[in-house]
Amino acid sequence: MEDLLFSKPVLIFRGDTLSVLRDLPSGFVDTVITSPPYYKQRVYGHPEEIGQEEGIEEYVENLTNVFKEVKRVLKRGGVLFLNIGDKYIEKRLQMVPERVALSLMKDGWVLVNKVIWQKPNAMPSPFITKLWRN
Repeated sequence: MEDLLFSKPVLIFRGDTLSVLRDLPSGFVDTVITSPPYYKQRVYGHPEEIGQEEGIEEYVENLTNVFKEVKRVLKRGGVLFLNIGDKYIEKRLQMVPERVALSLMKDGWVLVNKVIWQKPNAMPSPFITKLWRN
């Protein structure tokens, strides 16, 4: 039976994010959908893993560096869907998604939409950001 969902082949790449992205040609990707590790939420055991930085500023900088490569490999008009969660430190919301969005906008991304994922519990809620490559 013919796959009715995809008209083109779907490629999945596994490996260190920056290494994989750097091996891809510019303008190669139509869409990126990602949920990178949240800040200080899970330990995956990689010595240079994103999410275990000393401070939120370093976390935001590391994500911004990854998304510079994402922007390079996206086709003109390509789309990034980013799902990222927030963090409470000492009962204070850290505004991590907003910090990442502002950093990406400063780097030339265009924020098109923000979708709030409302949960009925008191845990921080992730949101999905839709960004376009200029």
